[in-house]
Amino acid sequence: MKPLLPVLLGIGLAPLSFAYGIVTAGRNFLYNVGIFTAFRSSLPVISIGNITAGGNGKTPLAIKLSEGLREYGLKPVILSRGYGGIEKGPTVVIPSDSAKWVGDEPKLLATRGCVVVVAKDKRRGLKFIEARGLGDLVILDDGFQSRYLKRNLDLVCIEASQDKSLRDLSSGRLLPWGRLREFLGEVSKRADALVINMGAGGKEDLLRSEKIKDLFSPKLKSFTAKVTNKGIVRMATREPLVGADVALLSSIASPEKVIGTLSALGLNVKQTFFFRDHHLFDKGEINHILSSTDLPIVCTEKDAVKLIELSLPKMGSIFVSEIDLELSPDLVGFIKTSLELNKTL
Repeated sequence: MKPLLPVLLGIGLAPLSFAYGIVTAGRNFLYNVGIFTAFRSSLPVISIGNITAGGNGKTPLAIKLSEGLREYGLKPVILSRGYGGIEKGPTVVIPSDSAKWVGDEPKLLATRGCVVVVAKDKRRGLKFIEARGLGDLVILDDGFQSRYLKRNLDLVCIEASQDKSLRDLSSGRLLPWGRLREFLGEVSKRADALVINMGAGGKEDLLRSEKIKDLFSPKLKSFTAKVTNKGIVRMATREPLVGADVALLSSIASPEKVIGTLSALGLNVKQTFFFRDHHLFDKGEINHILSSTDLPIVCTEKDAVKLIELSLPKMGSIFVSEIDLELSPDLVGFIKTSLELNKTL
């Protein structure tokens, strides 16, 4: 017999999910047949989006694509809504900006050398980038559902490093009953390619990614991204952390992925301090955590850009897990070729 609570939740949330699906499908239909029209930028626009709520690796992908496109001599600009920040924009983000002002992900992108514009109204953001001559193409962060903006290329990020990710996709359940933001069939129609985040890229990750690809049209191109760890370093001095028991401090959507990464490096997560995604830490919270454990505390780069702003004297016990992505070698080439075929470069 199924547990009673999930059944009751399903009974309550299924009608809301059905209504959400009707609205989403109707909106997509009106755009697909041209009744609703989208704003077209004079610059080529590459959307990095997702199909499930929560972390799918869009930010590290945006960093890696920005680096790869610059190697081709292009000047990409990342356009973000700046979720969690109070700045309405449009404005160019610089590394010294507060995460409270521009959002944690735009601040991280800027610290990693990306040109980033934050704008709550993405139309205004595109016009701002054009008028200022900030670059020659735009990477639209979290753009798959932004149907009011024309894109030259739609990349959809999909998390494949956990069984839960496969269950979320194969369930077919839309928000709020499930995790899907749209029907999978719509992804097969509109997306140009999937970018499947396989975590460390082990055997189970590979098998899971193949099952995920089978959920979509075989005509839809797919590429992979694997997480590689650049090291775990002390936030204050960049001294490396060696194998040990650690505490994990996280305000990302899927902190369990970080636990897996740390375990693969021989670190044992003995204590956790989890906050909701994009949470802005305050001094009281961090001082309480620092006094609650004698273990080295590990956080992600997205957390670190917020912690640094607090300038606390006892930050010496906090370490940062720095990661990189290893992309399918032909992904950046695919993007450039696609844009050239569309005569946008």
